Amino acid sequence: MPNNNKKTLYLIIILLMIFTPLSIYSTIRHYQDINYVAPTCDIRLTDGSCYSCINANGYCAYARNYLEDKTYKTNYYQVDSYSYVTVSGDYVFIVDTNMTTDGNTYEDNAGVILYNLKTKEKTNVMGIKNYTIGINNDYYIVANLNNKYGIFTFTDTINPIIDYKYDFIGLINKQVDQKLDSSKFVVLENSNWKLIDINDNTLTANFSQPIYDYNDSHVILTLGGSYKIYSYSSKPLSDELFNKVILKDKYIGVLDSSKYFYVFDCSTEQIISQKYKAEMYDNLVLDIVDGELYIYKNGEVLEKH
Repeated sequence: MPNNNKKTLYLIIILLMIFTPLSIYSTIRHYQDINYVAPTCDIRLTDGSCYSCINANGYCAYARNYLEDKTYKTNYYQVDSYSYVTVSGDYVFIVDTNMTTDGNTYEDNAGVILYNLKTKEKTNVMGIKNYTIGINNDYYIVANLNNKYGIFTFTDTINPIIDYKYDFIGLINKQVDQKLDSSKFVVLENSNWKLIDINDNTLTANFSQPIYDYNDSHVILTLGGSYKIYSYSSKPLSDELFNKVILKDKYIGVLDSSKYFYVFDCSTEQIISQKYKAEMYDNLVLDIVDGELYIYKNGEVLEKH
């Protein structure tokens, strides 16, 4: 056989030895790719990792705010029933339950998982809230499985600020730097309502009715569909029950049962305005501009002080 033909034959054999295994490997990979099923990610967490649901056919997603506030008719920051608790630090807050009404709505006692992204540790509680808008200093209000409330922060661990002790803790809609003011909390303990600060100091007397709102010297209590105003030490500002109350700093505007609207100055505990006929549907507003109080009804200035 001529040398050139031998060389050609050897080259063909060598090429077959190289490419035949590659062809076989490519064919195997092709069929593997066809049959490959990508792993599912039930919930993509904030750090990019996946959470695998135990109750994939129930409700398995981020937790919504646990709002008993509406039961007690406090003047809380209004969020809808589908508002989620915003996450912080190394924790996310998940509901993974078969206790649902329609697959999208879970029952109030379904519970929440405080899930540590680093350690994967799960802590079960009844509910958690920060009203979606958030609470100053990144506080969270948490109810444990015994429905006792405390206040916590979340970094790489769960940090108790006020441990579980109250029957309810809530915040009134007062904002600082676009988050809810955390200087005072409304709490319920042994059927009594009061204000506390973040150091768990008691700021007011005990009251038998829920605290709807407050300023620096007085609280407004809800009594059915009416309101009554007391000083922190429980002295009534008036014997009247009011149908509507409006707070602006030290001033409280009221609509009484005779449908008269007027304004108290809480620093003197005196009425400082005239009395105006008004209805519940009227737009009654107090505003302070350059240190002066403006009293409005339906956009019209009634008085200024």
